[in-house]
Amino acid sequence: MRYDCLLLDADGTLLDCDSAEGLALQATFVQFEIPYSADYLEIYRGINTQLWREIEQGTFSERALPVERFVRLSTALKLDLDAAPFGCAYLQQLAQRADTLPQADETLAALHGRLRMVLVTNGLPMV
Repeated sequence: MRYDCLLLDADGTLLDCDSAEGLALQATFVQFEIPYSADYLEIYRGINTQLWREIEQGTFSERALPVERFVRLSTALKLDLDAAPFGCAYLQQLAQRADTLPQADETLAALHGRLRMVLVTNGLPMV
């Protein structure tokens, strides 16, 4: 069977979303002049993973995710984060990071011209 089009997932397949997530979180804390600790990333990831689970189960709205994850992080860290602007700034920081995973460039180069490729994501749009 020959395929004419290949759908490629962006996050975790081509792009190093783990690295981008960590760098974006740290940069957002710096942007808001709030001291950052490396421990915050694992706490954030736990919260974010739980919220995505709730979205998949239909018990939480994806539209509320950009704010709610930082409401919960603020509570967990006992910090006074203004969750809405913090969440918006985080998405902006995240959008600036697009490092590819190892072998992604070589894979794309090998496929180039052989079939149509479409980059897809379930990531959030800018707010």
